[in-house]
Amino acid sequence: MIRSTTVIPFLLSAALAVGCGTDPEPFAWDGGADTDVDTDTDSDTDSDDTCIHDCVDFMADCINGGGEVIDELTCPGTEVCCDFGSDTDTDTDTDTDTDSDTDTDTDTDTDSDTDTDTDTCVPESYQQCGSDGNVHWFDSCDEEGAIADDCPDTNATCVDLTATTAECQCVNHWEGDDCDVCPPNWDPDQDCDACLANWDIATDCTTCVGNWDAAADCASCLYGWSGTDCDVCRIYVDVNSTAVGPNGLSWAEAFDNVQLGIDVAQAANDTAPVPGVCQVWVAQGTYYVYDTGPENTVQLAPFVEIYGGFDGTETLLTERDWVTNVTQLDGHDATETMNVYHVVTGADDAVIDGFTITEGYASGSSPDDLGAGFYNSGASPDIRNCIISNNTSVGGGGGLLNTSGSEPTLYNCVFENNSASQGGGAWNIGGAPTYTNCIFELNVATSSGGGGIRNNSSSPEITNCVFFSNSAPTQGGAMTSVFSDCTPVVVNSIFWNNSPEEIYAATCSHNVTYSNVAGGHAGVGNIDANPLFVDGPGGDLHILAGSPCIDAANGPWAPEFDLDGNARIDDASTANTGLGPPWVDMGTYEYQP
Repeated sequence: MIRSTTVIPFLLSAALAVGCGTDPEPFAWDGGADTDVDTDTDSDTDSDDTCIHDCVDFMADCINGGGEVIDELTCPGTEVCCDFGSDTDTDTDTDTDTDSDTDTDTDTDTDSDTDTDTDTCVPESYQQCGSDGNVHWFDSCDEEGAIADDCPDTNATCVDLTATTAECQCVNHWEGDDCDVCPPNWDPDQDCDACLANWDIATDCTTCVGNWDAAADCASCLYGWSGTDCDVCRIYVDVNSTAVGPNGLSWAEAFDNVQLGIDVAQAANDTAPVPGVCQVWVAQGTYYVYDTGPENTVQLAPFVEIYGGFDGTETLLTERDWVTNVTQLDGHDATETMNVYHVVTGADDAVIDGFTITEGYASGSSPDDLGAGFYNSGASPDIRNCIISNNTSVGGGGGLLNTSGSEPTLYNCVFENNSASQGGGAWNIGGAPTYTNCIFELNVATSSGGGGIRNNSSSPEITNCVFFSNSAPTQGGAMTSVFSDCTPVVVNSIFWNNSPEEIYAATCSHNVTYSNVAGGHAGVGNIDANPLFVDGPGGDLHILAGSPCIDAANGPWAPEFDLDGNARIDDASTANTGLGPPWVDMGTYEYQP
């Protein structure tokens, strides 16, 4: 065999190329492809970053230690990360080569990198009220910073609106950039937290309280109103007024017409923010109602009270005297040749007090043939201290007509010399009016019963009244009650010298008690005896000593005062035969020992 000398150098080169070393060691054959596995592990450790609790409380620890608050490290709860300086990053690379020829190399590289972090809190992150009362910026670490809004020194305060916003606000009702403007009608002397006098806090001082006048800056009352609180509504009327262009607000500026006074009072009350009751004070004298025709009337109004009996100087209602200062509503014209159908026409919630109502002549077609003195249709006024006299109705109700559910209250009234075909003094059609301390005398029904009162399906209540010398052609001269649903109640009253009989009822039942009825009448406490008037025919219906009516009435039912205004008393010298206490008299006048 022949050997080749060129093969050995080639093989040696190949062995050195695969890293098997340079020493003349035995070598291995490379059987093919190698498998390399590289594993790289990088580890960055900021050993100088520390979680601390409550950045607000321990900020000084972080800052003084040279650190700054950062967000890179996630800390539990409310803790934050504090970075104290440079970081060291360590990278470890591990390479593993696996050769199928069993040659394994392991290389380890260590890299040290130095990173410098400059993490800080974010400034001007949000606004809140600061410790000095101004709006401040706060950084992301809740540290108070620069002033964002400088609040005025007075009348202002800082208000946190949300968790990130705040603003300066004026206190109470101050306004303006410097909170130094108090709006109209607010009182700067009360720190702009109350209205000026008489302005209403409930409307932010935009309207007056009560009936003060906004057009006058709430410094005076609205028209028609007076008093320290503008709570008195009063209009004055004087037939003898000489005022030029009167306003009705005083006796010196009084109107001369009653209806004008009523109309003005009603308007003042209806337009008032706080309506109440308006009074019309009427001075003594005769006021002719007829002006342009027989339809003229004194029309009462709701929540208007008219009072007569003044001499034109009074300042208090209690100073008037309607007996001395006669105030007459006369149905005539000024020449006393024409008459109105109704002198007065009623209204609900109205009062008329202290007048003589006379000379009405109801001669027209129905209903103008009824209620010549006083006409109520669906109206229930209070009628007090009035004399209703010398009125004539062709139909019924010469002095007074009550119809269509009218239920007026009459107190201390006198019906005299009135006439009508029926119900000469008064005619009640339905309803239940009340009459207390009233006198019916010399009234006449010309064609049917009820010279004093006629009740058609009506149940009036009559207390301490006197019926004297009333007449009718038939039935009851004092009172007649007819038709159904009719149960008049009569207590403590006197029926005397009426013709043809005192009381008549047809299909009605009168409940009469503790009364003196000529000829007698069934009922508890009733008597039949001369009442002993001082002068009946002369119109004086006071009772004399020894009258059987003294202390014979139902005391608990009686009014407190009599027609003269005297208290009802027990006469010690007279036996008590009525019901009491108190022990009082029958009739309108209490016996005065």
